Amino acid sequence: MKVITKTIEAFDFAELSDEAKDVVRVRFSSDLDCHFWDHIESFKTFIDGIKPIASVKSWDIDYSCRNRSRVSICLDDALPEAVYYGDLSPARLRTYLLNNLSFLKPQKMRFYKDGHYSVYRDSKVLVDKDSTEYSLTGYGTDYPLLKPILDFINNPYPTDLLQILNDCFYNFFSAVESDYYYYTSDEFLAEFFKDNDYLFTVNGGLV
Repeated sequence: MKVITKTIEAFDFAELSDEAKDVVRVRFSSDLDCHFWDHIESFKTFIDGIKPIASVKSWDIDYSCRNRSRVSICLDDALPEAVYYGDLSPARLRTYLLNNLSFLKPQKMRFYKDGHYSVYRDSKVLVDKDSTEYSLTGYGTDYPLLKPILDFINNPYPTDLLQILNDCFYNFFSAVESDYYYYTSDEFLAEFFKDNDYLFTVNGGLV
C-alpha cells in the first residue's frame, strides 16, 4: 500500500482574489435559509395575526430582490363594508385595527415593584413601540412588518386597510433584501468563515 501526501495551499476568505470570492459568494448565497429562519418565523406569525381581517392565499420570498417577492392578500368578505371598501376615516380605521388585530390587543403583563409582582393589561406591541423587538416572535425581524401599522396607529392618515397591509409586506421584503446583501458582503463572509474555520483553495473551492 502506498500513502500519498498531497499539499494544498489554503487561504482565508479575505486572502482570496475577487474572482475566487465571487465563486464562494455564489455557492454560499444558494443556501441562506439558516440566516433567514427568524425572518420566516416573523412573516408566518404576522400572517396568523392578521387572520381576523385578511388572509394570505400564497406567498414567495426572494431574498435578493424585494420586487420579486410576492404575497397575495385577500380581505375577509365578512368585514364591514366601510372597512372592505376603504371608506373609514383615519380615526375609525385606527380604532378598527386596535380592536381586531390580536397582537395590538391588551394582554396581561407583569412588572416588579416594591418587592412583589403586579399585573396590568396593555398591548406589548404599543408599549414597546420604540423598540426593534416586538411581541410577534420577540425577534428584531418583527419590526419591518409592524412598523407601517405602528406609524399609522401613532399618527393616523388617510389610507385603507389593504394599503397598510401591503406597506407591511413591502417593508418586510425590503428588509429581507437589505439583510441578503449584508449576509453576502465581504465583511460578513470574512467574519463568518473565520469563526467557523473555513479555508479555501486559490480558486475558491472549500478545503
